[in-house]
Amino acid sequence: MRLAIFAPVFVRPTETFIYDAAVGLAESGLDPTVVTLERSSAQERPWQRLVEVDPAGSLGAHRLLAAVGRRTGLISPARSRERDIQRALKTVFADIRPDVILANYGHGGVQVAPVADALGIPLMVSFHGADASRRARKPEWQARYRSLFKTAALATGPSAYVVERLVSLGCPADRARVLHYGIRTDRPAPDASQQRNADDPVRFLFVGRLTPKKNPVGLLEAFAVCRNLLGPGGARLTLIGDGPLTGDVASAVDRLGIGDDVDLAGHQPHDAVLDAYASADIYIQHSVTAPDGDEEGLPVSITEALAAGLPVIATRHSGIPEVVRDDETGFLVDEHDVEGMGRRMADLAGRKKDWRRLGTAGRILLEQEFAVPVVQKRLRELLSEAAASGGKS
Repeated sequence: MRLAIFAPVFVRPTETFIYDAAVGLAESGLDPTVVTLERSSAQERPWQRLVEVDPAGSLGAHRLLAAVGRRTGLISPARSRERDIQRALKTVFADIRPDVILANYGHGGVQVAPVADALGIPLMVSFHGADASRRARKPEWQARYRSLFKTAALATGPSAYVVERLVSLGCPADRARVLHYGIRTDRPAPDASQQRNADDPVRFLFVGRLTPKKNPVGLLEAFAVCRNLLGPGGARLTLIGDGPLTGDVASAVDRLGIGDDVDLAGHQPHDAVLDAYASADIYIQHSVTAPDGDEEGLPVSITEALAAGLPVIATRHSGIPEVVRDDETGFLVDEHDVEGMGRRMADLAGRKKDWRRLGTAGRILLEQEFAVPVVQKRLRELLSEAAASGGKS
């Protein structure tokens, strides 16, 4: 099976799920060609068979049409560029002649769908979160998704929650599938309760972009509640990640007076993140629906924490309850209930005997449903199914 993978950007530092999936497919012998509009992280995430499309450079009419559009209002520069991108993509995919195209993100699928349809190439589109939430709130994108779903052979989401959202947006239920992100489970899960002294602070960890849907300020407020309940020196929190709310996070640490017990580690390479999971006691995340409608799909950080054998405290948000199960793999609180989360953190901090029980259950769940070999097998099966459809045109 000849495979092409399309990603609008290949690949942002936070998009390990796209790169890891591509690597797994290559290791299985499919040797996919990556097509992208923008190459990123080339040194950290190398890829040999890659085509970077440059529609503005290869199609000079774009600049003229854009200029006319700006002056007359008759032609949208964005739509003009989109048409140029699709012309360039048509040339690229006609040359590659794949049996199936795997497009990442809903908007990536929208860009590729007319090309795939015109060439008679089956298309599978993987949605990841914001594309099925924030973007899908706009009537224009609702219409474009409906058009996409008419031609796409399959559409996937990382959780049942996202798949239900795709069906509500017009994807036929028999073409909407759950496709988890593959998580490495080859590292042995440490038993944190056996690696610490009785008087050590409980080590909480958060990993992720500092964005509104991650609600890092609310997380700090919950930690402040927990810290007050446990007393001085009872808890410590490490936040790994950066983003648009970096300044707000630093201000919240000062406002709450918790600077002595919070480590703002910033962006870290993935190996350092894995080491952080191994040295933590409890993983916490307070995801919420952002004011602009942005939602999680299923946070990779939570599944990685479960794979590391950590109990997780998180919110009832998007696909999170599918893996964080109350008193089984962790605990859940409602969105924005920072007081309740802080109390739950303090309670679990004092029940060290439960850490191993919860962590072991989470690890088993990840091994059964999210381990890289399991997810890669599922991905190859879906690609084969899409390829066998022969396209929807």
